Amino acid sequence: MGASKMNYYPVHLDLRGKKVLVVGGGVVAARKVEGLLKCAAKVTLIAPSLHPNLKKIKGDIEWIAKEYSDEEVSPYFLVIAATNNRLVNDKIWKRCQNPEKLVNVVDVKECCNFIAPGVARCGDLLISVTTGGAAPFLTRYLAAKFRKDYGDSFKKYLELMKQARIDIKFRVSDPKKRNQIFAQLCAPEILEHARIGDDTWVSKTVQSILIRELGKLL
Repeated sequence: MGASKMNYYPVHLDLRGKKVLVVGGGVVAARKVEGLLKCAAKVTLIAPSLHPNLKKIKGDIEWIAKEYSDEEVSPYFLVIAATNNRLVNDKIWKRCQNPEKLVNVVDVKECCNFIAPGVARCGDLLISVTTGGAAPFLTRYLAAKFRKDYGDSFKKYLELMKQARIDIKFRVSDPKKRNQIFAQLCAPEILEHARIGDDTWVSKTVQSILIRELGKLL
């Protein structure tokens, strides 16, 4: 029997308050740190110097101004190696094996137990895409396309749906009936109007459905 194919399990991590270590002070490290801070992670950065983008946010991180040697990784929930030194990156990967940590060595698939997807984010809408490490350029291209195509399109719709979901869960006890209402609120016509930014039409239509369906329960 041959070796099984690598299939990554997709998951979105809650990093609020979690300690994360990033090693490297260049543009790639800056991009990683910016993304981690958006998720409210507590970031420690090890690097002798900082890229200008990192200097702008150094007040939001703990910066250890030195080259990486063999620092302890136990306190950290997740580790990212973003240096341009293969020997250093390999050392970090090995250091994270015991205790076993979530670790990503940028652009070295063999030294990762998770890979970071390309991301298109707008409020509560988060679209992530990955090619399993096979084609990072395609990952970036698709993420950029999603950002361009959707942008802020669904922001208002998601605000409406967040409140609608609370109302439906509170007032509708039958799961089947709940799903029927959600299906109406997610009808293709509504999603298309949301995508093109017709917020007024979307708002009126969503409210009309809620009034009609929840009114039946009175």
